[in-house]
Amino acid sequence: MDQLWTIDQLADVVRLALEAAGYNGQGSGRVREIPDQRTIRYYTTLGILDRPVEFRGRTAYYGRKHLLQLVAIKRLQARGLSLVQVQGSIAGADESTLAAFAELPADFWERQSKIASAAQGRTPLRSASGAAALAGRSRFWACRPVATTAAEEATAGTEIAARPAVALSLGPGVRLVIEGLDPRQVTPEKLESLKPALADLAAAIRRLGWAPGPTTQPRDTCERQP
Repeated sequence: MDQLWTIDQLADVVRLALEAAGYNGQGSGRVREIPDQRTIRYYTTLGILDRPVEFRGRTAYYGRKHLLQLVAIKRLQARGLSLVQVQGSIAGADESTLAAFAELPADFWERQSKIASAAQGRTPLRSASGAAALAGRSRFWACRPVATTAAEEATAGTEIAARPAVALSLGPGVRLVIEGLDPRQVTPEKLESLKPALADLAAAIRRLGWAPGPTTQPRDTCERQP
């Protein structure tokens, strides 16, 4: 079964993954070398990192795809891509595509599994069993995306030159990214007014064969504050 990590554990595992992949850091001093908690939340707000797989109370849990997304982001940034360019490269990517960007060693997951087993008694990692049923349970229209201020980004050392963006998930494999939009402008009322148009757009995209699965209603993509 896949492991799930808290945001602290995820940051640690990403660091180990980057080290195992021979990551040489960033050429720009404005780009954080290793993502921390605030950077991870910022990436979720921008829509380049998926929402947590599961919430238990106030604690969010992340899975394998999140790790691949974060490693891929850092790999692409190391090549000189901006966050907007990274977003265009990995938006909607599946795990196999993300793994190609991440370039992790073939034995990484086996080694990580052994590390997790050794640490089981100290810091239990949650099982992913039943997580899929819980992910995205809350309705998209009932919450508001978290807004990250420029001051917070500067304090965290994140990429403050990136343009703000809002990503609306229209269902499996379909995401609408609106660049330059302040998340604070997105309200439940405005989203409700877009609901029929977004549902039609998702259905049209699937009829063209551009996304997998049946047409579904847009899901909650908002990062909830603790």
